[in-house]
Amino acid sequence: MAAVSLRSPYSGFKEFLNISPMQYLRDLRMEHVRTELLAGEATSVTGVALRWGFAHMGRFSAEYKAHYGETPSKSLKRG
Repeated sequence: MAAVSLRSPYSGFKEFLNISPMQYLRDLRMEHVRTELLAGEATSVTGVALRWGFAHMGRFSAEYKAHYGETPSKSLKRG
């Protein structure tokens, strides 16, 4: 077994994708929320956000709008 510091995989990830592992996961979860909202099967933004691990609705909504240029509720209505 090779000894590797915790920073080594983090640095490699960030160097390869130019974002941190946590930001990558957050973006991936956000994409899943958007997919569900636009699929037309969701009935609640809160339910979808909670299912994908977003517990703070205000912060989630602001990040969603910054990322996609519309509110989650607008995406839900389009779906």
